[in-house]
Amino acid sequence: MKERINRLARGIIDQEKPEMTWQPEVAGEIVRADGVSGHELIVSSANGLNVKGFVYSSSARVRIPESGNSFGGLRNRIRYEVDTSYLAPGDRIEGKFILVTNCGEQEIPYEFTVDSGAPGERLADLKTPKDFLRIAEQDQETALRLLGYRDFIDAPFMQDLHIRTVYDGLANHGSRQNFMEEFLIAIGVKKPVRLMTDGAPREYSDPAERIEDNIVIRCDSWGYFSLEAESDSDFILLPKKSATEQDIRDGALRLPFTVLPDHLHQGINLGAIRIRSTLLNISIPVTVRISSDRNRDERVCAGNEVVGIFSEALESLKNGESGTQMAEKIRRRIERLEAIDGEQKNLLIYRLCADTLDEKRSTKQFMADMREAGMSGNRTGGSAGDSYLAMLEACGMFDGDEDGIALYSMLERVFDRGSRSPFLYQRVLQIFEVHPEIMREADDLTVLTGWYAVRKASVSREMAFRLAALVEERRDYFAPAVSLMKKLYEQYPDDRILTAVVRMLIRGDRREEKDFPWYEKAVKHDISLTKLYDYFLYSLPEAYDRLLPESVLIYFTYAQNLDRESREVLYYNILRYAAPDSRILEEYRPMMERAALEELFEGRINRKLAFLYRATIYDEMIDAQLARILPPILRSARITCRNPQMKYVVVVHEELATEDAYPLKRGKAYVPLFGDRDVILFQDSFGNRYASVKYECTPAMDNIDATLAACYARCPDNPILQTDACIRVMEKEEIGAEEAEILIRADETLELHPLFRAKLRAVLIRYYRKNAGKENDLLSDGDIRYLLRLDPARLSQDDRTMICAILVESGRLSEAWEMMEKYILTGLSDELTAVLVSHLILERLFEENGLLLHLAFRLGERDREDSIILDYLCEHFNGTISQMMGILRKAIRSHVETYDMEERILAQMLFTGLTEKMDSVFELYASGEHTSENIVRAYFTVRCREYFLEDRNPGDRMFQYLEGLVDATAEKEKLPDIYMLALTRYYATLPDLDHAQRAICQTLVDALIAEGRVFAYYKDLAKFILVPGDIMDKEIVEYHGKKDIVPYLQLRILPEEEEFHYEGMKTVYPGIYIHEKVLFEGEIMEYRIEEVQDGEKTIVDEGSVSCREVRTIAPGNRFANLNEMSLSADMKSDRGLRDKMIEYIKKDAAVGELFPLQ
Repeated sequence: MKERINRLARGIIDQEKPEMTWQPEVAGEIVRADGVSGHELIVSSANGLNVKGFVYSSSARVRIPESGNSFGGLRNRIRYEVDTSYLAPGDRIEGKFILVTNCGEQEIPYEFTVDSGAPGERLADLKTPKDFLRIAEQDQETALRLLGYRDFIDAPFMQDLHIRTVYDGLANHGSRQNFMEEFLIAIGVKKPVRLMTDGAPREYSDPAERIEDNIVIRCDSWGYFSLEAESDSDFILLPKKSATEQDIRDGALRLPFTVLPDHLHQGINLGAIRIRSTLLNISIPVTVRISSDRNRDERVCAGNEVVGIFSEALESLKNGESGTQMAEKIRRRIERLEAIDGEQKNLLIYRLCADTLDEKRSTKQFMADMREAGMSGNRTGGSAGDSYLAMLEACGMFDGDEDGIALYSMLERVFDRGSRSPFLYQRVLQIFEVHPEIMREADDLTVLTGWYAVRKASVSREMAFRLAALVEERRDYFAPAVSLMKKLYEQYPDDRILTAVVRMLIRGDRREEKDFPWYEKAVKHDISLTKLYDYFLYSLPEAYDRLLPESVLIYFTYAQNLDRESREVLYYNILRYAAPDSRILEEYRPMMERAALEELFEGRINRKLAFLYRATIYDEMIDAQLARILPPILRSARITCRNPQMKYVVVVHEELATEDAYPLKRGKAYVPLFGDRDVILFQDSFGNRYASVKYECTPAMDNIDATLAACYARCPDNPILQTDACIRVMEKEEIGAEEAEILIRADETLELHPLFRAKLRAVLIRYYRKNAGKENDLLSDGDIRYLLRLDPARLSQDDRTMICAILVESGRLSEAWEMMEKYILTGLSDELTAVLVSHLILERLFEENGLLLHLAFRLGERDREDSIILDYLCEHFNGTISQMMGILRKAIRSHVETYDMEERILAQMLFTGLTEKMDSVFELYASGEHTSENIVRAYFTVRCREYFLEDRNPGDRMFQYLEGLVDATAEKEKLPDIYMLALTRYYATLPDLDHAQRAICQTLVDALIAEGRVFAYYKDLAKFILVPGDIMDKEIVEYHGKKDIVPYLQLRILPEEEEFHYEGMKTVYPGIYIHEKVLFEGEIMEYRIEEVQDGEKTIVDEGSVSCREVRTIAPGNRFANLNEMSLSADMKSDRGLRDKMIEYIKKDAAVGELFPLQ
């Protein structure tokens, strides 16, 4: 700017202005939230002339570095910064760049949209859940990427508290695909995928080779799912044991499986393929039938014969037949077996057995034969071992043993080695019947022999009672003993046997419902057993629908060492089925109240405890300690989920930043719920979470409002009660001081969810805003301290602005400005902004500040400024000419110091060429105490140029200033040519000039003529000054064009010439050309001026000039006399012709005398 003004002051005029272009035409980009990003604006020249100037920004968030707000050149990169600190996605930064250039002024609008997504993926566009659904439908990868962004929670639709809570509960748990699927389902924009398969059994027969088949699964909509498949049989091979929606082809998922023939046996092979997922649980039967063959039939028949050998031997033994009879039967079976399977490996042993039975071989020899064959008589010896025992049993005696003790001892050893042969049990049973005294304890052999007897034979009453007595004395639990006693009780329902059953159950710690009937029978029969009543209670069925027996109830009034679960069962039964005025209820009430308090303080809840709490806890009992722990219990609910894959139920509270997970036990869990606002999710063993799993929710307790109110009255700090109170307060249109205190306490003590905290604080801030600045100011110092403790970075821009307003109205202007400056708050009302800005201007002694200046100007635009703000703007503001002119006018009207604003405006007008209102500014400037000679001269240069070259009349006032400048200049010939040209041309338009003006005019014209600058208007000056005759004798064609384009002149003199011919033109000033021609009276010079355009000459001007008489103060010249003589001749005036001829002769003689030729 200074360079241009200096050039203008020297009279240097640019004949052509630069033409400016810029990119982008409108600055608009997506900018990342909470940061400062750099950008560029390209300003270029379109005509090869340097573009120079300054750039300003109208928004405080779009800043141009102080060192970079000026530019100059053919291509200029203007760098600027966009500050999105503390803005949210979706916010917009709007404004304009103001370019003050040597081409003029230009406003370039900009609009930046704040977002936090990657380029091309604008989170700010996700205004509703359906917007995100559309992305997921079109491009799941993009949707998954968006969902995984850290800033996804800043999307507009994620500002809904419920949606955000769902997101928080599902995020970072399991697979991304499952996360997105469940999220879309939970926010209500997508239905769960439904998987379908017919589940028809697969049946195959006699496969010759592998069977390849598949199970077809179809889904009714798009979406994610995952399933697993397994087989329970080794003949079914599953190449693929898991699948997802990515495996769908042509609308169906095909799960292949293979039937392996090598793993099939003869007959029917049964198996199943189980498919498990959260959407589908099904078992598909697979049956393969293999037809039988002859070899297999033979093997079956051979096996039957072997079984027959021992069955007949056992039967013979029971019937008391002789060894010879038994041997005969065995030999017949051996013959049939040999005919069927001659290679049966045990044929020899069977024959030896038969030979021994009919005494053809000795027992010792048989034993030797058995050892040689590797048979030991234990379970691993197989059928050969059974043959050995059969032989021993058939002998009936062993080495002359009369009392059976030796035989029993030998049989015990055989049993201990692992033999479980029915021959063994039969022989032991016979020994017991003959020698009952041998049955001394209920060891395993005795119990299993008894069980054999019950199943295969009869047991006498005496043996039954003896077995019962032995079992009762046994110290450890033995399941077969229980089965034996139960079976014997069916035959002999005696208390002794019942006692044995129950004692054994107690020893085995049997607490299942199936055991309850035995405990119940024992109680009814008044069986006296330690812990009988305890186990009666342990095994009590859920469906037990009557009051416990009186004996049980009396027992537990003394036995108070019950475990927690049994105590719950006992108290629930009493409360449920005892009469309200019964003695039992009164006796148990103190115990139940103590138990209820214990359970409450441990925070436990289930269906039975809920019943207990409701019956024993009264509102009058609630103190501060109880009130702190009771609300979660009161708000608990039973969650029932029948999906076996779910392991946990997760409760995410909308209001709190925490979540609670509870294990599902048998598909049930008791969880505290704050209300319908809570989000209930389920989690599987892999960590995946689900919102679409079906469940049932049953409140554990009802009619709890009064109790909750009592709790809140005694302990308002309970999180559940605090949250409820906050919600009630926030739902009100207006709140008072007490309600505000509730919100403050919750904000400072609870771990609130960020969105809920923001909503809570917004309510508080609105409350404070309403009450701030009132005459009876309701805000205390504590309220202000609370507001100042808030972290503004976690608040919305609107909330920050309201806090700033509160601080201003409360007189805390320094804190208000600190917040406004850090967070660039521009939304404060004009009234409060004016208060703050005026205070800061005075406090900082009018020191320049960018944001302060921005706010001051905004106030000025809205006519909300005061004298302090006007003073500040006059000192520091720079903008467009119209903006600065507006400030200047206001300052003058308000009699405010304008500093150098007139000079800044005038300089900018001169620099940009926008001079329409320059005269009024110049008058103000010229009337001031301090002026710059360069600016004054530049002003005259511009106005003179406009007048002389563009015929724009600046008014007489300007010429008065110019005349004074010229008159004060000693060496007038050194003045800029444009000054002299403009002033002399102005003089040519005046009707008369005074003496001083004529002197100035004569001096200027002489100087111009000396430089060869001749113009047509000189003839109009001849009436005031002396103009050389060679100028006055000629007519002048003057053309104003361009300095770099040569004009071509065509002319003809009428009436003598009929054709145009070319003649040259002389340059008298850049872009101004003349042609001089002597014309006589009656002659007319017609002319045409051409310029080369697009390679061809084009007429750009045309006209005609004729001889005209001009009044002059100088004596007439000879050319004038000739014209006058010609005119007199034409008028037939002899006297006039004579006078003109005499005058011409005198002048010609005088010229000859004065200028003799050498």
